[in-house]
Amino acid sequence: MIGPEVNLWTAGHRGVPTAATRPFLGKRVLLVDPCAMTRECLASLLVAHRFDVEAAGHAPESVSGGLLLLHIAARRVDDPNVQRRITALRDRCGVGAALAVISERPDFELALAAVRIGAHGYLPTSLSAEMAVAAVELILAGGIFVPAPSVLDAGSVTPPKPALDRRREAITSRESEVLTALREGQPNKIIAHGLQISEHTVKVHVRNIMKKLRVTNRTQLAIVARRMSAKADEQMSF
Repeated sequence: MIGPEVNLWTAGHRGVPTAATRPFLGKRVLLVDPCAMTRECLASLLVAHRFDVEAAGHAPESVSGGLLLLHIAARRVDDPNVQRRITALRDRCGVGAALAVISERPDFELALAAVRIGAHGYLPTSLSAEMAVAAVELILAGGIFVPAPSVLDAGSVTPPKPALDRRREAITSRESEVLTALREGQPNKIIAHGLQISEHTVKVHVRNIMKKLRVTNRTQLAIVARRMSAKADEQMSF
């Protein structure tokens, strides 16, 4: 399951909040979706996972806490009107509140555009129900969610081999950071210091990564990590 971490891709953007600067937000979700069918379906999904959900067709004047989840349907985040809408809603979010976007466009550049203007996440409707719930949990815990599979839509990118792609999309943002450190041969103590987390948390991440990548030891994990890195470099060189 995705944990309370900041997404690796967004950590360097100016003005992007991090887990260190935002408090734990509980499980309150305000779902804003003008379409009754999708609003009720998503609300039911979140309620089933014990979120405190309020669903509406329009956003309130202010949001005091939790997560404001805005469905923009097929509209593009880089559309000036949509950007103004997101910015206005972001400004309504007080301390202890976050905003995320649901979109029908699984596009990496649009995901980054949403984060750059203040969104704490970008959830394409192509996500599975399980991943959507995990993404909401991540954001509520102080993280920023940008789905890894959306990088395939960033431009002229050659898709990775199916098996490798299935492995990569299961990795969370913090796990990606830990995986990078493991690839460089860093021990748990150094990883913990660099990421400002405990060694116990590092061990938990390593176990989860090994399970997701179906390896049994750190040597195998390092080999798989190098393969993933090499594949990503090959894709981004086009």
